[in-house]
Order: sequence, then C-alpha cells, then structure tokens
Amino acid sequence: MSDLLPTLNPGEPFIKGPFSWAYWSRVGRLGVNPLRLAMAVKYWSGFRRPRGAVGGVRIGLGDAGALGLNPRSARLALRSLEGAGLAVVERGPGRKPVVTLGEHPIVLYRAIFLPIPWGWWYAASPLSGRALPVALALWFRAGWLGGKAEFPFSLGDLEPLGLTRWTASRGLDALEAAGLVAVERRPGRSPIVTLAFTGVEHVLHSR
Repeated sequence: MSDLLPTLNPGEPFIKGPFSWAYWSRVGRLGVNPLRLAMAVKYWSGFRRPRGAVGGVRIGLGDAGALGLNPRSARLALRSLEGAGLAVVERGPGRKPVVTLGEHPIVLYRAIFLPIPWGWWYAASPLSGRALPVALALWFRAGWLGGKAEFPFSLGDLEPLGLTRWTASRGLDALEAAGLVAVERRPGRSPIVTLAFTGVEHVLHSR
C-alpha cells in the first residue's frame, strides 16, 4: 500500500495551494478562529469572487457556522486578521465585506503546493481546543515530505504555531477521535501519524 496521499476524486472540492509557511504560521499563532476563517476564505476565493475582483472574496459573517464560527466570533476573527496585517477588508454600507488574504505568492519559503481536501478540513475545523493548528502542521509536514500521508510527527516542534507539546498532543487526540488521523504511539519517540479520509465525504454532505 502506498504511503502517499490519495488522488482527489473528480469534482471533489479542495483548498488550492500554494500555502506559504511564513503566512499560515502567523495565522495559526493568532488562534483557532482566525485560522478557521482564513482557510475558509482561501477555499471560497477559488470560486466565490465579486465581479471584477482579482483576489478578494465577499463573505457573510454567518457563512462559517458549520466551521465552528458564529457571526460574533467570525467578526472578531476578521478583525484579528486585519489588525495583524494578514487580510485586507473592503467594507461598504449594507454590503458584505470583501476579504483578501495577505498571502503573497512571492513569499514561498517552505511553501507547500498540494491541495487540501475541503471535506477533511471541513471536518477538522469545528473541533475544539488546538486541533486545527495541529491539522495545519500535519498538512505542511505532508507537503514537505512530497505528499506523504504517513510520517513521524514531532509534537515538540510546533512552537511557531503557538503550541506546546501538551496542547499539540491534545489537538492530535481530537483529530484522532474524529477519525481524521490514525496515530501509532511509540514510547520515547515521535508518533507515526497517518492522515485518514474514510467517511470525510459523509461528514461534508451531512452538514
């Protein structure tokens, strides 16, 4: 059996790369809600843009409820991204804001180019605690290893995302409980993590 990520099925939605580590590690440090919103904007930007717009996407603050964001938390997340210089927001009276992520294609140091299946991310997004920053780290690890689905994953290397070993372990546990990863724990060594996709499409279509 190959340890590479499976090929996307025809018509399967995905979040299109590239993903810049310089950008997304900063988003991850802001907290879970800004990460939820920013990745949703990146996904929506692939098909939901106002006429004539190049990079922005018009969003409603109630659009991300299934991702774990109510309108108030979405508003605060948007302000957090904007305040950190990670998103530009165009506002107009009586209109939904147009959001452009500040991810510059020219800043591709340690970037990954693989697509992230939207069904997988959609299932991970509402999980509690620090599961989503851990999910982000897992996808970067998979990309840096050439698209591997199974790899050793050091829980002590996630400080750039604001994660301690303990919070990273709790986040990994949440992803495992949701069926999004399989974890082989090895005493004194980094666990072996396998990204899992069984049932992801069911979760996507049940919400």
